[in-house]
Amino acid sequence: MTTPNAPCRDNPEAFTPPHSFLPPAHHPFWRTGRDICHTCPLKAACLEWVTAPGDDPIPWSMAAGLTPQERYELREGPRVNRKRGSQGCGTNAGYQAHHRAKERACGACTEARSAYRARLRAESAARREQVSA
Repeated sequence: MTTPNAPCRDNPEAFTPPHSFLPPAHHPFWRTGRDICHTCPLKAACLEWVTAPGDDPIPWSMAAGLTPQERYELREGPRVNRKRGSQGCGTNAGYQAHHRAKERACGACTEARSAYRARLRAESAARREQVSA
């Protein structure tokens, strides 16, 4: 999708990292591109184009206010920790995988982490109560 009147055409360096390293979705590099995308009148059409099934048409650039990682998750579903198989998003291990990858944890992993920590606190309180009784 190339449109001559799209705001991204005026500032392409705000959408593509200057090196082969792809920053995580929450990295400050993406902020300028997101700001431009959020004001663009063509955002809906761009989003439809970049999230269509198949290969990502621009795998190293931001489009429709989304990083390549975010577009992948929209097309393919939540990230799965392939090294450990079943311990993907929605688990404490999934939260830790996000943390190790230096990326913002998805909502399912954040909720799983909160539940895990609440369970640890409850178990610790129960042990303290048993010792004091």
